[in-house]
Amino acid sequence: MEIESQEQTKQIDESHLAHVKELETSFQTKMAIEVARFQKLQEDLEREREEWSKQYKIVDERHSHETESKRGQFEITRAENEEERNRIMVEKETEFRSTNKISKGSLERASDQQND
Repeated sequence: MEIESQEQTKQIDESHLAHVKELETSFQTKMAIEVARFQKLQEDLEREREEWSKQYKIVDERHSHETESKRGQFEITRAENEEERNRIMVEKETEFRSTNKISKGSLERASDQQND
């Protein structure tokens, strides 16, 4: 009876050992699959980051170029507007002086005529 009990214990131990080995093999296989999947995801992530970095650089360069172009156009327009403003101010001043001379001359004549 004791021998049978030892036999059963031995068989149970062997069965458990086989099951543990089977589970270990299954675990190692699943772990290898997950590690490979994780590495692929890391590679994909790095590739995406590089692509986004390239795209960002392109957009940033395009934006800088556009900004400089618009700044140049703005400065040209601003200079033209300043020249136009100055021209108008000179015309206005000239017209004012001319009108003042006429008015002053008319007043002097009217005054002279009244005195006569």
